[in-house]
Parts: sequence; structure tokens; C-alpha cells
Amino acid sequence: MDAPRWDVTRSVRVTMALIGAQVRVVPWLVVPVALASAGMAVLAARFFGVGQDAGAATSGFASLMLLGVVVTVAMGLSHRSRDAVTLTTPIGPRIVLFARVAVVLAVDVGCGLAASALAAAWGVTEPFPELVGSWLIPLAAVAGLVTFLSVWTLPWVGVLFGVTATPLLVPLPADAVRIGVGAVAGWVQDAVPPVVIVGAGVLLFAVAIATAKRPLIVPKAAS
Repeated sequence: MDAPRWDVTRSVRVTMALIGAQVRVVPWLVVPVALASAGMAVLAARFFGVGQDAGAATSGFASLMLLGVVVTVAMGLSHRSRDAVTLTTPIGPRIVLFARVAVVLAVDVGCGLAASALAAAWGVTEPFPELVGSWLIPLAAVAGLVTFLSVWTLPWVGVLFGVTATPLLVPLPADAVRIGVGAVAGWVQDAVPPVVIVGAGVLLFAVAIATAKRPLIVPKAAS
């Protein structure tokens, strides 16, 4: 088609409209689950901080935050409800998938930052920047893994592997006993720099988007 190229302003408007549409399509339970996981993370930080030390409090906080990310991303890519936006617009499943996960992660990050500020204000964890880094760095890997597996298999498979990967990526307390899972987690965190963890998550997310060639939900009449 011989048509003029869109300017930046129109592209931004279309992008915002798509994100707004995804907000209406994403399951409503995503926000309550994100809030619940953030609240549980704060309570876990308080519990471990009072009973042990700041390192244990930070580790417990990050674990609960990442488990919440696993669940909310899988819910956002759930196959239970019709993917109306993909089926009724010509934008393609790749853009829809990107917008869908972006909306979910925005909710998770917003809740996580608020919870981190509250936990740090109690003074039982490491300082706010270190506390945010403890869950925000591995978030990329966890979200990328869950997204990739949800696209290629089923969301519950993404949840299974996401839950398995979480304890391997959460920073270990200084005095943690490195036996079993702790030993594997220690090896991973000693051998793999944070930038590689983030890069792996971004790569998995990019591959999931690039290979999303059909709607997340296929109508029964067309299947």
C-alpha cells in the first residue's frame, strides 16, 4: 500500500491505546495477586529480619516478590479467556504479547518498589537500592523464562520452571548453608554475573515475542 509513514506522535498514541486495551484484557486477578505477593514479601522480610539478619530478610523478600512475578505473568498469558485484542485487530500477536507482558510487569514492579520502600523503612533489610536489586535483577530472567514457556508450551509449565528457577537466582544470605539447592544457587550466583542473568531473560523474552506467530487464544470454532 502506498501510504505515508506514521509520525512519532501517532505511533505513541497507538501504543498507548494498545496498552490500555491490554489492561482491560489482562485477568483482573493480576493486581490482587501482585499486591498480595508484595505484602507477603514485606511480612517475610520482617520475620527473617527480626529472627535472623538483614541478609536473610532481603533473601526472603526477593523470593516472595519473584514468586508473585511467576504467577502474574502466567496469569497474564493464561489460555482461559479469549484473546480478543489479537483476534480483532491487525497488529499481530507479537505486539500484543509484548504489551500484555509489559502491563503485567509494570504492575509487579510498581508493587515491588512500594513494598521495598516499606520493608527498607522498617530497617530489617539491606538498604533500599540493594533490596530493589535483589528482586529486580532476577525478575528479567524469571519473567523471560515464564513468557517463553507459556508461548511454547502452557502457562502452568512456565509456573513450574519459574518456581524452580527462583531459589537459584535469589541472593543468598552470607551465612547460608550451601547444601543441595543452596549449593547450586551459590554456584550459579558465583559463576554468572548479574548482567548475564538479565541478558538471558531479555533474550528469552525476545525469542518468545519473535516466535509468537498466532494469537495466545484460538477460538474453538477455528481450532
